[in-house]
Amino acid sequence: MIKIILVFFLNILFTFSISSQKKYFEKYSTNSRRSLKKYHAAVKYFNAIDNSKALELAEKAVKIDENFVEAYLLLAKIHHANKEYELVIDAYLSSIEIDPNLYPASYKFLAEAYVKLQQYDEAFENLETYLSYEIKNEINKFRAKKELIRCKFASKAVKNPVLFDPQNLGKNVNTKYDDYWPSITADEKTLVTTVRIPNNDSRNINSTQEDFFVSFKINKIWTPTTNVGKPLNTFDNEGAQSISSDGKLMYFTACNRPDGKGSCDIYFSERVNNRWQKPVNIGDPINTPSFESQPTISSDGKTLYFSSNRIGGMGEADIWKSELKENGKWGKPINLGDSINTEKKEMSPFIHPDNETLYFSSEGLVGMGGFDLFIARKNKKNKFEKVKNLGYPINTEENEMGIVVNAKGDLAYFGSDRSNGMGKDIYSFKLYEEIKPNEITYMKGIVFDADTKLPLNAKFELINLETEEIIIESETDKNNGDFLVCLPTNKYYALNVSKNGYLFYSESFAPKKGYLTYKKNIPLSPIEIGRSVILKNIFFETDSYKLKKISIPELKKLTNFLKLNPDININIYGHTDNVGSDEHNRTLSQNRAKAVYDYLISNYIESYRLDYEGFGSEKPIATNETEEGRALNRRTVFETVE
Repeated sequence: MIKIILVFFLNILFTFSISSQKKYFEKYSTNSRRSLKKYHAAVKYFNAIDNSKALELAEKAVKIDENFVEAYLLLAKIHHANKEYELVIDAYLSSIEIDPNLYPASYKFLAEAYVKLQQYDEAFENLETYLSYEIKNEINKFRAKKELIRCKFASKAVKNPVLFDPQNLGKNVNTKYDDYWPSITADEKTLVTTVRIPNNDSRNINSTQEDFFVSFKINKIWTPTTNVGKPLNTFDNEGAQSISSDGKLMYFTACNRPDGKGSCDIYFSERVNNRWQKPVNIGDPINTPSFESQPTISSDGKTLYFSSNRIGGMGEADIWKSELKENGKWGKPINLGDSINTEKKEMSPFIHPDNETLYFSSEGLVGMGGFDLFIARKNKKNKFEKVKNLGYPINTEENEMGIVVNAKGDLAYFGSDRSNGMGKDIYSFKLYEEIKPNEITYMKGIVFDADTKLPLNAKFELINLETEEIIIESETDKNNGDFLVCLPTNKYYALNVSKNGYLFYSESFAPKKGYLTYKKNIPLSPIEIGRSVILKNIFFETDSYKLKKISIPELKKLTNFLKLNPDININIYGHTDNVGSDEHNRTLSQNRAKAVYDYLISNYIESYRLDYEGFGSEKPIATNETEEGRALNRRTVFETVE
């Protein structure tokens, strides 16, 4: 009886042992206890980030059992952590060879490794295989389909590389530390960069911080870069800056400051008498408790673009814009919309001085991988469209961010850790035709008192004569009277400069392609009896006294001047060249002067303050032997009188 009971007990024990062993092995593809033991130990070390020991044990596991699929998958993970992508591929292929249907996700991970090696066709094939299985997780399916599109794009891009020859800016610009995020003025004379330097603050020893450094171009050579210093730089981080086209304003990002509204905010500083002033938080409604960063300011100073993860966006981080209102305050930010922003991150916007071309980085648009650089252009409705990837090898499977383009539109600057640098350095490269912005030139000069020659703080306006739109409205430097304005080519402009107590100055020009910069030193005459101004933006139909529409901005300027100075009386004089008879020219010039007189009367300027006269060709100011000289002689002038 005892013997029967013992046999029964042993049978139960054996059955339990077999059942436990089945449970022990049932979720793995191996029946080897030794192999599984090595595998579990390898997993433990891998989770502890001891990749060396994990690799040793995982290799022993597959050596014991060459058909242990999970061990190969672990090997793939370890090699991926070590960025050994060829070995990642070998491990996944080994697992698939044993059982191609056991872990369908292997095809997706295998595709990721092929992408790292820029083998996009192989990645595409494995993604197709992965999508052929029933995938219950809709997010994984969506991401795989999107990755499939990216691989198709990348394969084509690698086979059709764009022109790209980056040039390191050298030791004068680049330091021994990491240099990145360049910003440059329109005249390409000032280059500001963000540099990560050791932190000298005793509170944070053995750490680093970001500071601004600056280099100036003199005789086509960049000067050795120097720390901008206080008050812009502090013991904390300052970075992702945007310098205005004229170099007088700096917008940048700073985080966790006492006056901040969130994690990171946008600040600005003005340069006065060649010294940067204490930075100011730009405030509501641009800054919020969310992340606001990477500002870029338009050349007219009226629009600020930035990246933010604020509420109301389309993804993890979007690009927004805020427009400056007439009262000098920034308007409520507007999201740039789905032509730019995606469900992922869009960052590092840069608006070119043409105010129509935007460069930015996107993690969500179809690209090579990570963040790619893109270009977008405004349509007639002022919305960015025609988004284009800058192409390979400008973009790679790594992250590309922070590009700026010169005003001329042929050269880009960016930060990179390429092999021929001193760490992360600033590079430049020539843009190929399809990614160039509209060509911009610029006018720079000084406004000064015509009598004393001292510089003046004056107001200047750049007006599109065809649309009457004020393109730029700003002031000259308070101390040295200088100014710089960006000018899109092939458009007709009026430049008006004015200051209380002075006669205004007017100029007209149409910049042509070819990047001819304009230098203009502008004298302003004090308001005194007998002073005169040539109205260079008054135009008439040929051999007629009918005013052209493009004369309206100048006529408005003259009207406002007279309204602001009610004690001033003027005479309006008309002049012609010597083409035609004297009598005809005298009559024509008289009628042209009267046309201006009539406009002023119709705009409520008292008639007793005005008079007019035509001199025909009697008083030339240039030769009549050339067309240029005759054009100068055809003019309208006003003179202050008692």
